[in-house]
Amino acid sequence: MTPNKKNGLLLFILVAAVLVYSFSGNSIGIALDFGDTALTVSAASRDWTLDYDQIASIALSDLPDVGTPADGTDQRKLQCGVWENETWGTYTLCVSPKISRCIVLTMHNGDIFVLNYESADSTASLYEMFAGLLQSKGYTS
Repeated sequence: MTPNKKNGLLLFILVAAVLVYSFSGNSIGIALDFGDTALTVSAASRDWTLDYDQIASIALSDLPDVGTPADGTDQRKLQCGVWENETWGTYTLCVSPKISRCIVLTMHNGDIFVLNYESADSTASLYEMFAGLLQSKGYTS
C-alpha cells in the first residue's frame, strides 16, 4: 500500500471514529447511530430505527409547542415518545425542550419523527450532515 493510500485510510478511520464518538450520546440522553441503511435514535430506554429509504423529506425547523405526550416521556431535559400537537398531529418526538431548533423527518407513510441534539448549532450541523448523507445515497432531493 502506498503512503498516500495509507494516509487516506488513516484519515477515513479517524473521521469515522470522530463521528461515532460525536453522536454516541450527549448530556440530554439522546444517542444517534448512523448505519449503512438506517438511523437509530436511542433515548429513555427506547430505540427508533428510521430506514433512509423510508424518509420522504428532512427539514430544519424551530421547535414549536410540542403538545402533550400520548405515550411518551416528559422530563425537564428530555421529551420523547409519541406526542400530539397542532403542528404535526400524532408524531414521534425525541428532543430536549431547552433547544430551540429541531430536525423534522417525514416518512413516506406520513409518519413524522422530530429530534434535536445538544444545542441549536449542533442540531443545525447535524441537519446539514444528515441531509447530505441522504442526498448522497439518493433518498431525498
